Amino acid sequence: MIPPGREKGAARVLALWCPDWPAVAAAAVARLPATQPVAVLFANRVVACSAIARADGVRRGQKRREAQGKCPDLFLAQADPDRDARLFEPVVAAVDATVPGVEVLRPGLLVLGARGAARFFGSEEAAAERLLDAAAATGVEAQIGIADELSTAVIAARRGAIVPTGAGARFLAPMPVRELAFEPSLAAPERADLVDLLHRLGLRRIGD
Repeated sequence: MIPPGREKGAARVLALWCPDWPAVAAAAVARLPATQPVAVLFANRVVACSAIARADGVRRGQKRREAQGKCPDLFLAQADPDRDARLFEPVVAAVDATVPGVEVLRPGLLVLGARGAARFFGSEEAAAERLLDAAAATGVEAQIGIADELSTAVIAARRGAIVPTGAGARFLAPMPVRELAFEPSLAAPERADLVDLLHRLGLRRIGD
């Protein structure tokens, strides 16, 4: 199945994003308090961490020892895609029960067509509010983005933004080019090399 927004001429796309999902899932399985900083490791490097951990200086890409040095109280968990997917299922079910047609790009990120949701609830803003409520009912914090294109909607979700029709390029223009490689479900591994090349060429913003 082609995700909404990838096919030519598709309707607007709504993306629902749960920040730091691997860390959220790991904390839930370990029954940790909300105040506990969490990082998820793969190949001895941080691939996800909680906001509390970031406040102490933990970042994606850090080695385990460096992360622990920044945050001695850090709870470490190994990457587990099955765990992440299993804990995301209630969120998917709740959203799909509110607006059918959900597609999961990865645990923590799903998309659906925005036009039908907006028509049913009266507006895109109202649809976003209802879906955020549906996610919250499962005990999960989420953000929603809506835009003309799939990738733009995903970037917008990280900012909780609804991008007006036809305004995607203007919305993206001031953002750093690293946004083009930030979401693994939409960017091939070689995208990071492209971003590095653009930086070396002096192109720092998407609008460049």
